[in-house]
Amino acid sequence: MVQVVDTLTPALLRLQLQVHGIVEAAVDATMQRAAEIGQGTTAFNNRTGRLRRSIRGGLTEHTLTQVTGAVTAGADDAQPGRGEDWETPSNEYAPLIELGWSRSHPRPFIHPAFIQAVESERRLEYELVRRLAR
Repeated sequence: MVQVVDTLTPALLRLQLQVHGIVEAAVDATMQRAAEIGQGTTAFNNRTGRLRRSIRGGLTEHTLTQVTGAVTAGADDAQPGRGEDWETPSNEYAPLIELGWSRSHPRPFIHPAFIQAVESERRLEYELVRRLAR
């Protein structure tokens, strides 16, 4: 019995690492796809292009037990020498567009992009499972 457990443990660890890699790639791809969809939105007037260029997606945290991704807008890290908490006009502008404010109705662009990307991934997953089950 001990010999079986000793040979099974490395195999399970390899499987865990493989599954983690697949999940990590899937979350990253979904977040990047949502950012691409958000960049193509017509929900707001894109006068300068700054807000559109600030839309990004990808992994935010990944450990062996957790994979987290996000789609963000307004984080302008193109300013060299500025601290991470430096506020840019797009940092202030993005939530006002997404959520609205007292003088303007909401014009969501991140949330719909995220929903569209997730639905697209679900359809792809369903189709893959359906074809593999044949």
